[in-house]
Amino acid sequence: MTARTFAAVTTVALLLGLTAFAFTLRPDESSTPPVHAMAPAQTSNATSTYRTYTFREWYLQSVWKTHRQNPQDPVLAILYGLSDTHVKNFVVPNTGEDFHTAKTRILSALGPNPSDIEIHTAVILESYTAGECSDQRDGQCYLLTIMHWAIAAQILDTRSELYGMVTAPDYTPLWANWNIPRPSPIAPNPFTPDDDRAALVALYNATNGPNWTNNTNWLTNKPLGQWYGVTTNANDRVTELDLAHNQLSGRIPSQLGNLSKLTRLDLRDNQLSGSIPSQLGNLTNLVELLLGHNQLSGSIPTQLGNLSKLTHLYLYGNQLSGSIPSQLGNLTNLVELYLGDNQLSGGIPSQLGNLSKLTYLYLRDNQLSGGIPSQLGNLSKLTYLDLGDNQLSGSIPSQLGNLSKLTHLWLGGNQLSGRIPSQLGNLTNLVELYLRDNQLSGGIPSQLGNLSKLTHLWLGGNQLSGNIPPELGNLSNLYSLHLGGNQLSGSIPPQLGDLSNLTYLWLGNNQLSGSIPPELGNLSNLAWLYLDNNQLSGGIPPELGNLTNLTYLWLGDNQLSGNIPPQLGNLVNLWSLSLSDNQLTGCVPSALRSVQDNDFTTLGLPFCAQ
Repeated sequence: MTARTFAAVTTVALLLGLTAFAFTLRPDESSTPPVHAMAPAQTSNATSTYRTYTFREWYLQSVWKTHRQNPQDPVLAILYGLSDTHVKNFVVPNTGEDFHTAKTRILSALGPNPSDIEIHTAVILESYTAGECSDQRDGQCYLLTIMHWAIAAQILDTRSELYGMVTAPDYTPLWANWNIPRPSPIAPNPFTPDDDRAALVALYNATNGPNWTNNTNWLTNKPLGQWYGVTTNANDRVTELDLAHNQLSGRIPSQLGNLSKLTRLDLRDNQLSGSIPSQLGNLTNLVELLLGHNQLSGSIPTQLGNLSKLTHLYLYGNQLSGSIPSQLGNLTNLVELYLGDNQLSGGIPSQLGNLSKLTYLYLRDNQLSGGIPSQLGNLSKLTYLDLGDNQLSGSIPSQLGNLSKLTHLWLGGNQLSGRIPSQLGNLTNLVELYLRDNQLSGGIPSQLGNLSKLTHLWLGGNQLSGNIPPELGNLSNLYSLHLGGNQLSGSIPPQLGDLSNLTYLWLGNNQLSGSIPPELGNLSNLAWLYLDNNQLSGGIPPELGNLTNLTYLWLGDNQLSGNIPPQLGNLVNLWSLSLSDNQLTGCVPSALRSVQDNDFTTLGLPFCAQ
């Protein structure tokens, strides 16, 4: 290469502000899966696309020819510097990737040990693709093109000859004449606004479009952005499709997988049926996929694990079956995952523990089995964890105690066994803890008394034993406490009378003994009090007459004795009263005659005279 040529190229590079030309792009083992190349013949025949391709091809031929003439040409250093800049300025802003991820993805498409020139051409084509160039004269694309054109022309010193050649009507690509192996560059996006329109038409036809609640402008010649529920970008590409609550029925067409710029797809609350098309896994720009409350069936496509930008995946309230794909563990940007209210079976994939940004995990009301993966304890941002009403077994992982941001933990309605981990007492942000209806055994950890924000504590329907920890009296925000249906023994802690916000207290169906603490009369907000089916003794505290909001009072099937306090007649809101199967004497206060649901006949006591 002549000194003049090299000086010209260097000048261009300096004007672009490129001071570092050391560019060590090489594929590594951790790079993402290859992006398949596509030949120009497979793309649209639109004139603007053709012009762009001929210009690109001319440029690539120029660089390839230079490389063939002198493989050690120092101009490659400048081209590598340009490549670095293009990845940063054109690829990263358009794909949302970081610099390293973008480089390794581009390289992974080239296979093992690509040559220097293959690397450079792949970066250039990716820059065009990310910039959505449709014409070399458009904005940034114009600058990118003219920059390469100038450099390549200086290399070959044949600017006018080559430019005239590639713009001629009868232009024939030079690849055939040069007999040089063609590289495998990153393919440009093959879809156009016309493809988007075709995909929307397919959706309309497949889902009974004429009977939608709102189908304004659909199937008209108006811009797609004026069709109801459709949002487009400046290039008229569909970016959002929101047809929730719109009476769609039928199957989701596979053509929706062609909406390559789509970031949000919301088809919730319709009557869609059939399977979820695997082609939705092609929507690599998708951020939200919302298909909840339909009648979708079949399995969850593993291809959804390709949606690396996805933050919200709602598939709840359908008839989906099969297992939860482990590939969903690849969705490292996922914030909310709702798969509940389906017919999913099998285990919970441990790979879900990789979802480091997850805040909501909703898997309830399925047929999931096996244990709760301890890896879920890695989800440090999790606030909602609902695995209730499945067939899960084994113990509750102590690692769940690491979820310091957790506010709701619902594990009820399973077959969980073993002890309640004391580490759950570390969840100081917990508001609701539901472990009801399992096979849990052992004592209630006193550490649960540390959960000062707790409003609902449901441990009923297990095989818990031992005493009720008095520390539960520290839960000043508690609204409901359900410990019924266990094997708890000992006395009722008087500290429960400190729970001033308590509305629901169920201690029935245990083996509790001793007297009823009069402190329970301090629970002025209490509406439900269940102490039945225990071994309680002594008299009924007259302080219970202070509970004027009480609607249910069940004290039956104990060993209570003495008279019924007349103060119970103050319970003007009482609807249900159970006192039978005790050792009560005397008469029933006449004010209790109005209680609709009662066991006075079984009690066998007369009403007191007024």
